[in-house]
Amino acid sequence: MNSFFSKVTLFLVAAVLVISSIGMSPASAWTPFKDVSSNDVEIDYLYDKGLIKGISSNQFGPDYSVTREQAATLIGRALGLSGTERKTKFSDVSSTSYSSGYIQSAVDKGIITGYPDGTFKPKQTMTRGEMAYLLSRAFNLTKTSAVFFTDIKQDSSNTSLYTAVNKIATAGISNGTGGGSYSPDKDLVREEFAIFLARALEPKFKVAFQNATIAKLYSTTDNLNVRSGPSTSYKVVGQIHTNNEVQVYGYSGNWVYGKSGNLTGYFSLSYLAKSAAKASRVMVIDAGHGGSDPGASGYGLVEKEVNLDVSY
Repeated sequence: MNSFFSKVTLFLVAAVLVISSIGMSPASAWTPFKDVSSNDVEIDYLYDKGLIKGISSNQFGPDYSVTREQAATLIGRALGLSGTERKTKFSDVSSTSYSSGYIQSAVDKGIITGYPDGTFKPKQTMTRGEMAYLLSRAFNLTKTSAVFFTDIKQDSSNTSLYTAVNKIATAGISNGTGGGSYSPDKDLVREEFAIFLARALEPKFKVAFQNATIAKLYSTTDNLNVRSGPSTSYKVVGQIHTNNEVQVYGYSGNWVYGKSGNLTGYFSLSYLAKSAAKASRVMVIDAGHGGSDPGASGYGLVEKEVNLDVSY
């Protein structure tokens, strides 16, 4: 009996060791990809839904760039668009291309428009800026907020890059590349696109966008109004005083959006400086006599009057 239980114990120990070693593998828990971390739950999610494939049977290729036709295909699958190969409106997309159906379906939905010369450039690498346009249109994102990036000029028009990036940031899909930057011209890679798409599809993956502090300015006046928008027509949400520090998140014309203490809003640049003002000094001289104390007198002179004239 003792021998039997000993063998069972050894077997259980061995099983635990095997399971533990599997859990320590760097590969994802749900995918066959050896180049994907177990922390990449967004990739697990898309793979489980049948939306993504690898570059081979056991490699996802997270650092591989994403072409425009690959992006259109993945978006098409995610939205359930028709992928049936067919003729497209673009001269450089063949009707026999694997992406032709998804590309034309996306055109029909107003998601993609192509280039003015009638081409789509399917093999061209997609940029992060183009991705913002694609995702904002694909998921009908409309909400914007006080989002600022140092490498994207603020432009509130509906078709601007700023508006497209603002929409995906507000929706919790992207929070930039760090340090207040978005890097719109950077090539999009497979890992990034998978993460952004998963966030667009599944709320639990969304991130809370936070503006980065890009500068520090100081109030040059007392009772400086902090407003809800970049003009005097917006309501006042509070006030700050001389030398109060303002953490700047972004610029909007002659206004900055930022935070001072517990107040967040827009501050007029006309009353902000790069450094705090030095405290002014006032020197007071005691004349020594005055009022009911006239001091000494003689030859028609009174000491308090002489002292006051000299000290003035």
